Amino acid sequence: AGCSVTSSNASLTINDYCTSSPTSNDGSGITGVVLGATSFTIPDVTYSNQTTTPVSLTQLSNANFQVTFATGFTYDSNVWIDFNDDGDFLDAGEIVYTGASTATNPTTLDASFAMPMTASVGMHQMRVGTADTGQVPPNPCYNGSYGVTLDFMVNVLPLPTDAPDWVNLQWPYSTTILAGNNSEL
Repeated sequence: AGCSVTSSNASLTINDYCTSSPTSNDGSGITGVVLGATSFTIPDVTYSNQTTTPVSLTQLSNANFQVTFATGFTYDSNVWIDFNDDGDFLDAGEIVYTGASTATNPTTLDASFAMPMTASVGMHQMRVGTADTGQVPPNPCYNGSYGVTLDFMVNVLPLPTDAPDWVNLQWPYSTTILAGNNSEL
């Protein structure tokens, strides 16, 4: 019978990201990921959607990102975040990591990256694209063979504003040193 929606000052954004579903992987592919402090177990698949468990990361932080491979081959690896939420990973600054795993089986790739200060606060889709070959140059829509693609949701938090009090410094076993004054310690 259809839908009816009445709203005032509402908006709806629907992002239709490109499909990235490699046709095969090596060994067991990616078996685990740690993003921030959150661990994910990844089944032996070529695509895994982990967006139902958002991970909070702060602007200007070093975002911990560890990817465990069980492939026995080097895998080119790229990480994108859709900071402007336009449904793609093609804009300047959206690729946050590029590197490669080793062929040791298993091996953990440290794909940690610096969260830009310019990252928009809020929820953003993150994609990890890996492949034995096919990720050089980076391709967020890779559908070839021997690869694994993972999607995550990151919640970018603002840089904390609680700065140290540089005006009234206090040192252990000393007096308070007020701005414009001095004191012998």
